[in-house]
Amino acid sequence: MKEDENFWDYTAPTDCSWYWKRLNKLKLDMRRWYNADRYNLTPSGKQSIAKGYYDMIGAGQAMETSTLTWSKILQPKHRFILWLAAQRKLLTRGRLESMGIECANTECELCDMHAHEDSNHLFKDCTWAVGMCQAMNDWTKLQLPKTNIVDVLKLIKQKHCPRMKKEIVAAVLGAMIYHGMKHQTTPLFVEHWTLEMLFQVKITLGKIFSIVNEGWNWELVCDIAINYRQSITSKLVLWECAEQYSFILNTNGSCSPSLSKAGAGGIVRKINGDLIMASAKPLQFLTNKSSEIQAALHGLKWCHQKNLSDFLIQLNSLFVAQMIQGKSKVPWTYQKLIEENKKIVTQRNVKVIRCYREANMVADALSKFFNNLAQEKFYYQEGDLPAEALGPLRMDKMGIPSFRIRPAKHTGRAVEKEKQQKLKGKSEDKGAENEQSNNHNEGKD
Repeated sequence: MKEDENFWDYTAPTDCSWYWKRLNKLKLDMRRWYNADRYNLTPSGKQSIAKGYYDMIGAGQAMETSTLTWSKILQPKHRFILWLAAQRKLLTRGRLESMGIECANTECELCDMHAHEDSNHLFKDCTWAVGMCQAMNDWTKLQLPKTNIVDVLKLIKQKHCPRMKKEIVAAVLGAMIYHGMKHQTTPLFVEHWTLEMLFQVKITLGKIFSIVNEGWNWELVCDIAINYRQSITSKLVLWECAEQYSFILNTNGSCSPSLSKAGAGGIVRKINGDLIMASAKPLQFLTNKSSEIQAALHGLKWCHQKNLSDFLIQLNSLFVAQMIQGKSKVPWTYQKLIEENKKIVTQRNVKVIRCYREANMVADALSKFFNNLAQEKFYYQEGDLPAEALGPLRMDKMGIPSFRIRPAKHTGRAVEKEKQQKLKGKSEDKGAENEQSNNHNEGKD
């Protein structure tokens, strides 16, 4: 294309590459986006990539079974493979052949039928898949038809049973498809992979509910999943400073992806809670971790300029605190900022610790004030602080604690741990038996 040639009047030559022809073909759709050089897809006339993309793909039809396909009960890899199966886009040998990719053998290796491997064969006629479906039906006590995945998902959704129970059935189906595609080229035993399939589903349930036992049957698993109520833990969190430090620095950073903005907040206080300095500063939008590192650096630089030493800095990001302490590996994108933080920490004899967010409410409120600021702002009087930061500051001065309420955490590997314990117990029992037999033989000798 020549420099002085009009883009809209340009025609791609017949001997050019296919992607250049495709790009030029998009002009036919893009013409209606403009009217007298004004962009029509947004009221303000400002160009939007998202608006253009959705206009090109058109109004898509919502997938009826999306709640089952993308359920949290499924492992991420099982969700994706189930979605591909529902879209009829599994990379079977038949599909690869239709895409022009040569395959040495297009026969299904999961069974001995020597049939052409495609989605219809895998989910209808394949003896291995039929055995897996039967195992699933035996465990769930549901009679699902041997048909395409979309119809099976629709049938699951139409069942008159609790939503959680439907999602568990979809999880078993996703695990079955995943293991079928994963082990296409390995010798298979239906019974072995049936147990593996159900075991993977129970691992996922164990991550969510933390109480699933490997030997539980279908009805018991569903009953516990449906009636499960997550336990909540609470504790009192109080802002305080150790007596050996004369003052304390609290910093925090935050970012808003929807606004593409970020900010840093910090406050320097005496041991009794009196304000020395507070600041709020807008930052370049990058990541939340980057905002927190920059907020810490900004507070440390202010203290360095005022020749303040032997103080405490509190961050509510454990990862950032460990990077500055040298206890965690630093990603290359943060290395320069972390080195600047470490330099000031060493020079001024600063102790870096991590605190809960509830003990860092003032800095957190200041970091979220970036939307109202065009440049950095300092506060030296309590009355000048915004209301969102003034309230937490006064609570800290009066020694009023905050509640930290969180769901109870668990390992998420209850099923795997139980299996390992069983194997360990069996090996110990076997070792004890061998030792007894050896002692018995020695006694005979």
